[in-house]
Amino acid sequence: MLLFLAAKQTPPLAAAKDGVMRAQRARYPRQVELKVREVASNLKDEEKIEAAKKARHHEAVEEMRDLNRKQDQRRIEAYVKSASDPWIGQLAAIAWSAGDCATASVLGQNGATFCERDVLAALADDLVKLYPDEKATPALVVQDGSLVRFIWQRCIINSVKLPAWWPVGSRPFDPNRVQDTMAFWSGPARGGSIEALAAALELPVFQPLELMLALQEERWGQIAVDTENEVRRLRAVTFRLRGRAALDADIVGMGGEVAGKPDLAVVASGQSAVA
Repeated sequence: MLLFLAAKQTPPLAAAKDGVMRAQRARYPRQVELKVREVASNLKDEEKIEAAKKARHHEAVEEMRDLNRKQDQRRIEAYVKSASDPWIGQLAAIAWSAGDCATASVLGQNGATFCERDVLAALADDLVKLYPDEKATPALVVQDGSLVRFIWQRCIINSVKLPAWWPVGSRPFDPNRVQDTMAFWSGPARGGSIEALAAALELPVFQPLELMLALQEERWGQIAVDTENEVRRLRAVTFRLRGRAALDADIVGMGGEVAGKPDLAVVASGQSAVA
């Protein structure tokens, strides 16, 4: 039995619009000041002076753009680092699918507020319903094995009890407990990305969500769709790596097409795997 799992890890969402992001912007400002160097003082011809000014201005613009790109990259790296820190990182959404069943997801949205505990409690409740017999439990399939421990850590902090079988102490790839798809593909070095692997396998490539912006604008519906698409992609890649065709519903759910099956768009939307 396989349980495919994906999640959106974020910095503390209570501070997403203010503290954390403001600190990152202050440290890595998006707009670097344009600095144009003066032209050589020995130029006397007006045309040559004007041409030199334009050339210097063009150089300054390119330099500013390059610095801005580097600042953006530093902000992204700082974001990723804080999101994966179990002390301050949080889970904004979790999606999963049991075997070939439709995907299900749960969001941290609670009215106008965010509650990570609701996300974790909903996952724990569904796991109990899906696997009432703790002697017949699934192997978790994830893109990155560290997610399994991160969910457990956040459950501990939020006083949410996961089922006793949750494989927190498992190795990165254990066929009966945790299957890290990228570790399975590339070995312990875990080179490459699942996006590149999916493209190589000619699976549909969906536009990734800019999570920081989506959280700021509270686009929870898009966050849910994107998280479920990550589960669909994870399952499709996993099936292909094991010599099995991807599910038609997953192909359509990610925006692809299946010839002769136009009604699959309805199937792909799915309902919760738990009735």
